[in-house]
Amino acid sequence: MIRQYVSNIERLFSLSPIVLSSDFQKHFDPLEKSLYIKGGVIFIDASVLSIAIFLVKSGNKVQPEKYRFQYMDSKGEMLFRYDNARHHPELKTFPHHKHTENTVKETAMPDIEDIINEISVIILKRRSS
Repeated sequence: MIRQYVSNIERLFSLSPIVLSSDFQKHFDPLEKSLYIKGGVIFIDASVLSIAIFLVKSGNKVQPEKYRFQYMDSKGEMLFRYDNARHHPELKTFPHHKHTENTVKETAMPDIEDIINEISVIILKRRSS
């Protein structure tokens, strides 16, 4: 179940036409009831997505307990970061939130597809300007 979750993440990035390369490190506990996955994805414009997810298997579900998706331009400047660090209790979606260049926004944990789509839009906008 956890391996399938990870395979899906890897598959989505491998199929995306905006991805140049991706590299993930996976650390399973001996019983495969939890997993820490971290890695990076390099896109066609040399921007980078850094990923860290701690997954826990509970019954028939795999739940991300902690996560961070940080997207940076080719110069290393952060464009956005989704995470669930517990440092914005004032938000309705606490602990889930999104950092942008100047603000913190309420949001749910995004799906990998949503992140790829968001990055696609950013890359297209930058190429057309």
